[in-house]
Amino acid sequence: MWPYRVSYALEWLWRLLGLGCLIAAALLAAKPGLLERVESALDRVQRSRSLRPAPLVFLAVVPPLVGALFKVLQYHGFELGTSSAANLNVLWNLAHGYGPFTDMEWYGGGVNFLSLHLSFTILALAPALRLWESPLLPVAAHGLVVASTPLAAYLLAAGPTRRPLAGWLAAAVAAANPLLHSCLQTIVCSWPFEAPLVLWSAHLWQAGRRRLAAVTGLLLLTTGEHAPFILGGWGLFLLLTRDRRAPAWPCWLLVLGSPLLWGLELWIMKALGAPPELGDQWTKYPYLGGSLPAAAATALTRPWLILWNLVYPPEKLWTILRTLLGAALVPLGSGPALLPLATAWLPQQLATAGTMFHGLYEHYASFVLGPLLWSFTQGLARLLRAADPARARLLAAAVLAAAGINFLDCTTQMLRPGLMPSAWHRTVPRALAHIPQRASVWSDGFLSPHVALRRSLHALPLSRRERFFDTAFVPDRVLLSAHWIPRAEPEVRERILGYLARERFVELFREGDLVVLANPNTLGKEGAPPRPLRL
Repeated sequence: MWPYRVSYALEWLWRLLGLGCLIAAALLAAKPGLLERVESALDRVQRSRSLRPAPLVFLAVVPPLVGALFKVLQYHGFELGTSSAANLNVLWNLAHGYGPFTDMEWYGGGVNFLSLHLSFTILALAPALRLWESPLLPVAAHGLVVASTPLAAYLLAAGPTRRPLAGWLAAAVAAANPLLHSCLQTIVCSWPFEAPLVLWSAHLWQAGRRRLAAVTGLLLLTTGEHAPFILGGWGLFLLLTRDRRAPAWPCWLLVLGSPLLWGLELWIMKALGAPPELGDQWTKYPYLGGSLPAAAATALTRPWLILWNLVYPPEKLWTILRTLLGAALVPLGSGPALLPLATAWLPQQLATAGTMFHGLYEHYASFVLGPLLWSFTQGLARLLRAADPARARLLAAAVLAAAGINFLDCTTQMLRPGLMPSAWHRTVPRALAHIPQRASVWSDGFLSPHVALRRSLHALPLSRRERFFDTAFVPDRVLLSAHWIPRAEPEVRERILGYLARERFVELFREGDLVVLANPNTLGKEGAPPRPLRL
């Protein structure tokens, strides 16, 4: 299956990059004059009119293309899952005038998508989807944008130091960082855009392009209700580093406005009608009492409980340590630039240990990745300015060693064969030919991204705890796989298959373990709004 063959090639690329970084780190540590020679060569490239654009062109082209390729591999390897399908379904509905809604049951089954998370950056692709109606458009865009992070890190580090070496060290740490790879691996949604938007906003501000930085900052607010915490940290940073002759009120506006903005976003989500079991943000913090008033009371009467939950259980300390080690501990030398990282990280560090939210896995990594890399670039600039040649050499070696270890660790995070039936890459396109785009569909969850661009879609449930049975509709087509049958709970399987048998759904396609069934009552008349169904 070609996605796995290409993914193996990418694994070898990570291995080679990891070994290259480790060898470079060892050589720098062992040879005192090597760093000066490397910097001299990089300076010559920078002074050359013909070669000067080469680093920027390389970082602007190669990492984004690799990121897009990885997401395309996930799509063709059936790895994106139902959450990606829900976001694609919302995007299609918005592009066709139905608003930000989806019938996907885990996402409220018909409620406003923004009531679950105020996260809608990816919906900006709606006009483009009218021009090229393919799931690959948002899938590839996810990879392109997230993988622009190394370029932004390069510009942030090389700018203030005027040392290309600093830029390349930052780009290496960004490209190898496990949090970046989590953002690439995760579902297609808006949250992973947070990290690159943080870095591009900071770069534009640093370059003096304040209006563009403000626009990018506003885009940052569309990535999710978590974004105001980053703005609050930036306000503190600007307050401490501003020219004393400059007014302080814009900084205070960011600091004091960020919690108000966060509260406003939570109110908007509640007003839009999120189901309580899906929209409750306080379940991540059971020790705070389960509500905003209870959390405020805890903060006022038992503040030590909050401080204790920052560091206990010990797993929380390990999360901090492994994240900072991934950046060679350089952010600790960034001074006030550490504040945006601290404020952005605080909600996740306070959350229940052992969860994906606390562990910075999948799309949750993006909340911390942007501020982490920004504090890295600022810390690297400060440390290089203060270091003599010997210490600068050891610093560069430590950074390259961290990048090398991270690159090698990434080899365990690629696609693995055997997770999905290998014949799907041949049989799924043939099955899709029997499913009109106007048809309402029930689909195997792993196949749902491939049929997501339509008005109504449900992923077949695995458990009776899922909301499928509360929000079900009468389908025009059912894309069924033998891969789903043994994984579903017996009661769920019997209810679904029993309904299909009673309604005499007809078989349109069968090959391998895939079957496409059609509703005999709507065959040839697909496209009508689906009727609610009680199973």
